[in-house]
Amino acid sequence: MMAEASEFSYKNHRIRIVPYEPISGQWIADIKVFSPTPGGVIEQQLFFPEARFFETLDGAQQYGLAMAQSWLDKNR
Repeated sequence: MMAEASEFSYKNHRIRIVPYEPISGQWIADIKVFSPTPGGVIEQQLFFPEARFFETLDGAQQYGLAMAQSWLDKNR
């Protein structure tokens, strides 16, 4: 099952989190960051070495947001 996308703004970037449930009762976050450029917007799919599963949709969403913000802090 896939949840509705949630969008957040952080440091002039847009973050889209889409939690999904590949295994019943185990949620994971699909994370995309949209970065402004002079020519438009670049979309970046974020992947992390170890997938983190959560028992709740909210847990996956909060983790995805924290990971995207951390990535932006280090890379932008």
